Amino acid sequence: MKRYGLVLLTGSLLVGCAVDTADDDFESSTQALGEKTKTTERGGQLEAVTTAKVVEGGDVIIVKPGPGKGKDRGKPETPPLPDQKPTRIPPGFAKRVEAMGKGSTVEVDIFLRDPWSIKGQEPEEKAASASGEFNQGKQFDLMLLGKPAARDDFEEYQKWQHEQFRRAEGDLRDRFAAVAKKLSAQTGLELRTKGGRSVRAKATRRQIKLLVKEEELVRSVTEAYRPEGQDGIISALMAVGVSPTAFNLGLDGDSTGVWMNDGNGKPITTNVAIDTSDLTGQDYGTEPFENHATQTLACLMATAPEAHVHYAVPTESCNLRTDVTTFSSPPVYLSSQSNSFGDDDTTYSACSEDWDDFIYDTRIAHFALTQNEGSTIRGAGKAYNVISIGAFDDTTTPFSIAAFSNFVDPDTGADKPEVVAPGVDVDIAGWTGVNGTSFATPIAAGFAADIMEAYTHTRYQPQLLKAYLMSNAVNVDGGTPFSDTDGAGRVDFSRTYYNGRWAWWTGGYGSWYNDDTDGDGRMEIAFTTSLVAGRTYRAVISWLVKASYVQSNDRPNMDIDLKITAPNGSRWTSSSVSQNYELVEFTAPQSGTYDVVIERYSNSGQGKVALGYHLTW
Repeated sequence: MKRYGLVLLTGSLLVGCAVDTADDDFESSTQALGEKTKTTERGGQLEAVTTAKVVEGGDVIIVKPGPGKGKDRGKPETPPLPDQKPTRIPPGFAKRVEAMGKGSTVEVDIFLRDPWSIKGQEPEEKAASASGEFNQGKQFDLMLLGKPAARDDFEEYQKWQHEQFRRAEGDLRDRFAAVAKKLSAQTGLELRTKGGRSVRAKATRRQIKLLVKEEELVRSVTEAYRPEGQDGIISALMAVGVSPTAFNLGLDGDSTGVWMNDGNGKPITTNVAIDTSDLTGQDYGTEPFENHATQTLACLMATAPEAHVHYAVPTESCNLRTDVTTFSSPPVYLSSQSNSFGDDDTTYSACSEDWDDFIYDTRIAHFALTQNEGSTIRGAGKAYNVISIGAFDDTTTPFSIAAFSNFVDPDTGADKPEVVAPGVDVDIAGWTGVNGTSFATPIAAGFAADIMEAYTHTRYQPQLLKAYLMSNAVNVDGGTPFSDTDGAGRVDFSRTYYNGRWAWWTGGYGSWYNDDTDGDGRMEIAFTTSLVAGRTYRAVISWLVKASYVQSNDRPNMDIDLKITAPNGSRWTSSSVSQNYELVEFTAPQSGTYDVVIERYSNSGQGKVALGYHLTW
């Protein structure tokens, strides 16, 4: 059990004190369902935290007691800018470096440090917000920048956003190029780069040690990853299983640009499942991944047949390609990644940082597989801003989680995956009975492309898209509203399309956190919403994380809580410290006006607001 919250029920109060389900302290109406103790290291000391799921008067409550609740959480509101951590080198690679012979070389990936992150600098972003509601698929009450808006207004705003992000990413690439030039001059290394966040070089043991000492210029040094043929972990590839709902509504991803990222894969474009009229091949690659690339691409095209796919192999470490911001007709709004790239440990690595910052800087939503060992999530899926996709089996009754789908949280403690998609025994592109999260991922990305066609306000708002998917997901493994194995649940188009209320906010902190409804000194975004008695609601907030702060502090740069209060005083709260979203699910006890509070519990002073909210029923 991973999520936790606190429910205050009228006439019944469950307080955030120590919970031990072995004792008999609960009332007869309270039933313990299980507990989990996790030991984490904070400030050099080990802290054991026990969470317990209980049933209180028929309602499921997940409680995190003791440290971490209320004002004793012990985190400063605005701590000073931290010092940069030393340049990192994986322990295993460090041992291999020490064993290198004199004059021998190894190819390394060198992750550069952005000088702006050292100084805490960041380009300003104009404050903006939007909100709206949709019922039975019809939108109304659309607002953009504080004014009533129509669909065309959002599309014009997105064109402006695309140009701003393209320019900002260009400036960032120029800064990294300057860092690479300086590093080359100081180390004598011949660096190979295409303007990204990392460079590659052949280096001796002495040169690698010099790189590790360049703390002002280098974040991390790792051994360069080279694919060795098709991923042996993937036993088979999956076919697409898509609800007919989207297609019956005429939604097929039209006018949505998707970057398909399958490493150096080269899809077989003569395959009947590949519609080349909707495909732009900036680069098809050369490595022997033809089957894998063809099947993942076919999964995406089957789910969103009219989406425009920009198939482009990565040109930078970590399977990144930052120049996708220059792709057009249409521009890239989301990306799908179905391969690993050597980042196989469970820590928040330099690759995790780069994927978080790529999404933070470009506002492109990124979907990544969780991998396939039934174990800890690896690769890009570890990153906070990435939407990690697990696999479920839609051939069983009821549906079940695929045994191979990785679900164990990475070392950050962030709850992953966020959602799951079909990935067992499916047929695609001439292959039958194939399996893997590699193919659940493009199904989820294609699903999102269909949503983006229907609701264009989700474009360039990856935090809102994540809230959309999670709030409308349906749990598979029986846990609710969030479980270890399937996250918020399987994606569900009918729920996602037909009903909901949403809002997003971007810009500086002071632009939006202006309320303090409970007088505790913590600033909030507060508003009201009308709910109906007896109806079950799920609400999610999600926000983007600034990677440089995580790298220095081992936690997100913002801690935000979600609270919803009924007219009778009942309250549902989601309050976590290790991730960048919160989720509550409840049945409304009465009809009327409910208070929604998004509270900034603590703030590092680094990064900008990029926050999304979605409520569904």
